[in-house]
Amino acid sequence: MPPLPGFSNNPLRSRDDLIRATAALLRPLHAHFSPSRARVRLPVGTAARFDTGAAELEGFARPLWAVGTLLAGQVDGLDDVLQPWLDGFVAGADPAHPEYWGGVRDGDQRMVEAEIVAFSLLAAPGRLWAPLTEAQKGNVRAWLWGLHRKEMPRNNWRFFRVFADLALIKVCGASGEEREALRLEMESDLELLETFYLGDGWTSDGAWSVDPARSDGKTSRQADYYSGSFAIQFSQLLYSKYAADLDPRRSEVYRARAAAFASTFWSYFDAAGTSCHWVILEGEPLSDAHRCGHSIWSVVNVQIRLWRFLRCLRRGRGPFGGLAPYSTLSDAGTCQRLPSSSFEMVGSSFRQYLLPRRHTEHRLAVPVSFLALVPFLLTSKPCLLTMVNPQQYVHV
Repeated sequence: MPPLPGFSNNPLRSRDDLIRATAALLRPLHAHFSPSRARVRLPVGTAARFDTGAAELEGFARPLWAVGTLLAGQVDGLDDVLQPWLDGFVAGADPAHPEYWGGVRDGDQRMVEAEIVAFSLLAAPGRLWAPLTEAQKGNVRAWLWGLHRKEMPRNNWRFFRVFADLALIKVCGASGEEREALRLEMESDLELLETFYLGDGWTSDGAWSVDPARSDGKTSRQADYYSGSFAIQFSQLLYSKYAADLDPRRSEVYRARAAAFASTFWSYFDAAGTSCHWVILEGEPLSDAHRCGHSIWSVVNVQIRLWRFLRCLRRGRGPFGGLAPYSTLSDAGTCQRLPSSSFEMVGSSFRQYLLPRRHTEHRLAVPVSFLALVPFLLTSKPCLLTMVNPQQYVHV
């Protein structure tokens, strides 16, 4: 992708650098908003199997990882950058509006985006929920309720409904009977997700079961990047932050599992930081090899030492480098000296992805991946982006 001022030339060494880089990625989307700003329409074919309305909602929702974070942090000077999402939030949830996001159906892609909408409400209720009129609040509430009792895959998708229900309980004022129905649904989904746990912090994306299509009777197992770094681990750490008061036991379990997961996930990278690419053989997008970087923030949000893992990622060359993911920890120790902060390490890795690539899908995934990292640079009180010292424990 061509250089992007504020991002491509950003040293990413401080909180202010990260905010500037995030704003640089958000501003170009302004030209692609629909008139009422409830959808983002990029001038390229999506090649998605779901409807155009869901694809345009995806364009609106994915940046909410960063927008919600910046709103929560009360960052000054970015009102012009963030306002379109505030406007679009109102129009998109209104069933009478021509840019309505659409009701949630069984197995709908809108379920995926609902997790991000719910996250933004949980992160910044004072900016996204409190200013709404009663009618507008009813629209948002009804849209999130659209996931209730719907059929959905028995995999990481269950976290999407968990977060929708959590936002309805904690932000949207669900009544006593409603709260109980939502609580029971959350518990059912979380219990299903618990059956995927394999041990040592690792989770499969769905149950491990015998595949009847195989004549040899071997098991069909999915323990990939969705179950590892950027879906289940990602959601578990968000849950441990926003549901800690309602579900302290499970929140603590998720934090401990993230620590255990991080202690072995480093082996997905060789000594130069190149990630394991086997997901490509499974038919997943090329961008997934890059998106495994989301797991950094699973590490950051628990109390563990993260420098060994981060310094491998620091020197990452992207998914088209060597294919030697199983280096030893001593190999990782031969990497260069640690920079002064993890921002610099992560920043270097991202900047290497800005070089021209022949795989367009991978290039387009970079901004989305970066924006999804932003929530995991939050402290608890106040909710602000913070520096991370890679040689110290990190407290949330």
